Amino acid sequence: MRDILSVLQQIEPELSKSERILAALLRNDAEFIVNAGITDVAERAGVSPPTVTRFAVGLAARVTPPSRCRLPRSPSPEPGT
Repeated sequence: MRDILSVLQQIEPELSKSERILAALLRNDAEFIVNAGITDVAERAGVSPPTVTRFAVGLAARVTPPSRCRLPRSPSPEPGT
């Protein structure tokens, strides 16, 4: 697993203005980010909750190895049901 702060530094040039705000908030107040809800983070950063979600998902995809990012599959439906 890669270090989140290292990943942020590497991808910062690619981030949108809103994502850079969230990255700065993560660097400066990680405890708040970890313990707060999406709406609270969005309000503090001045961005929308969907922006926070997209940022978190995108960052997780870059930090977590691909084998850990796979979503579980739904069981196949039984024939005749």
